[in-house]
Amino acid sequence: MWGSPNPSMGARAGLVCLSSSLPTTTTGDDRIHVFWHDGMLNHDPGTGVFDSGIDPGFLDVLENHPENSDRVKNMLSILKKGPLSPFISWHTGRPALIPELLTFHTSGYIDELVEADRNGGKMICAGTFLNSGSWDAALLAAGTTLSAMKHILDGHGKISYSLVRPPGHHAQPTQADGYCFLNNAGLAVQLALDSGCKSVVVVDIDVHYGNGTAEGFYHSDKVLTISLHMNHGSWGPSHPHSGNVDELGDGDGFGYNLNIPLPNGTGDRGYEFAMTELVVPAVQKFQPDMMVLVIGQDSSAFDPNGRQCLTMKGYREIGRKIRTLADKLCDGRLLIVQEGGYQVTYSAYCLHATLEGALNLPLPLLSDPIAYYPEDEAFSIEFRTKGKFKEEELQALQEEVETSEQLHVMMETIAQGEVKEKKKNMLYNLTVELDIPGIQKISLNAILDTGATTCVVDSESVPTEALEANTYTVEFNGSFTKHILNEHNFISCISESLHRDMRLCN
Repeated sequence: MWGSPNPSMGARAGLVCLSSSLPTTTTGDDRIHVFWHDGMLNHDPGTGVFDSGIDPGFLDVLENHPENSDRVKNMLSILKKGPLSPFISWHTGRPALIPELLTFHTSGYIDELVEADRNGGKMICAGTFLNSGSWDAALLAAGTTLSAMKHILDGHGKISYSLVRPPGHHAQPTQADGYCFLNNAGLAVQLALDSGCKSVVVVDIDVHYGNGTAEGFYHSDKVLTISLHMNHGSWGPSHPHSGNVDELGDGDGFGYNLNIPLPNGTGDRGYEFAMTELVVPAVQKFQPDMMVLVIGQDSSAFDPNGRQCLTMKGYREIGRKIRTLADKLCDGRLLIVQEGGYQVTYSAYCLHATLEGALNLPLPLLSDPIAYYPEDEAFSIEFRTKGKFKEEELQALQEEVETSEQLHVMMETIAQGEVKEKKKNMLYNLTVELDIPGIQKISLNAILDTGATTCVVDSESVPTEALEANTYTVEFNGSFTKHILNEHNFISCISESLHRDMRLCN
């Protein structure tokens, strides 16, 4: 699972064998109702250097703005042509009406957008361009999301997905931000409240803080807003919010805004920990009667606009956890709203995986076209192991210092031939046993960095045959694991009880 898989998997990027137990047709609650309108493709934010719209004059090729129509074209096509298509019912979206917009946004702000459209468009804020066709597309995105929510409220289905652009979760009541003009999810939440829902939870897994949605309900105890995002902080006048844990809400809403800023490099296991230990308990305590999942595939490992490492598997499991919560707490009522995701191929695959999870399908329908896992293990290990080790193992992991400093100390110690019992976070005289077919079992002295959970062994004590072999069995602290030595001299060891990265020192 970790490291390089079968090369053919990455190359084929096709269908995993469908289980015979999976239904080929579905009805009722087993379907996702997807809302879409082609008019949303008419929003063209232009070209330039990334999202700036600037031509510096010395580049032959200017790239499309990240939030371009190709990204949703692929999302649309994978749902229509991919293996999930039998599980989908399609519905045509509509433009929102101005009175509907005023349930979340101020009249002054809406007037500003209408005037900008009337005058041919302009840059509303950094990276956010309202050009010809943009306002109509924004109205369609808002109205389509409202229709998706109303479909659930009227009892026509349990799960709706609003496939929309431009995105919306950064749009605040009084201003645009981060490619967003109208807060599609916020409008839908307000519709649910106005229709009789007493409490709504919003879980936002876009890589950026859902600041607009949070601000819209910052003083309300009827909406619990939860955002898992990379720790990016404020990025300018249009985005003054930090996304830090101390932004908790205000007044009646104090305690109803839960920010979960995650370190760069957090991947499937880190997100799983955050979902299990933070999101699920908070939602269960809140007891909503409607759930909204705000998704952005820019949390994926290969997105140009994010620095996280979610894969299809991670998205699939998030979708499954949210579906489970919806089933337990609000009779399965779940609205999914599209936000970011700018790698035009992998975003579509991660969307497919998210909806597989939301349908609670027993097996994946698509294999991962990327097929390797670049998660920052130091963060994922810390997330995964806290609270799950035996007491004596936790004692060995209790102190944390900078990884680079610890590795430096370890490398120096090995180079000098110094082996000590314990020094700060370093545990010495550990035993790593290599059991290699055809070679006598060898025991190696090792040093464990308890903060970064990295084990270092001296390669001079490893036979040449062992270094040349491809697969070994390792006994690490009594746990037998498999590992593979790659070209960088790293050995990844996986077991149910622990995971360590061991590096052979030259």
